[in-house]
Amino acid sequence: MGIILVVLIIGLWPVIALFNTTALPLGIPALMLWSIFILFATTAAMVIINVITGDRG
Repeated sequence: MGIILVVLIIGLWPVIALFNTTALPLGIPALMLWSIFILFATTAAMVIINVITGDRG
């Protein structure tokens, strides 16, 4: 349950607003980089939850 809450919290608007800047880390806008991180964090959370529950498809 904690994994899901962490992923939800990092995707909320107040957290996203912190990354809405003109900085270009790795040559892409910070908001895009944060969005990519959220995508991978969500995927990792789903994999971890499937391993914990024993559902390997």
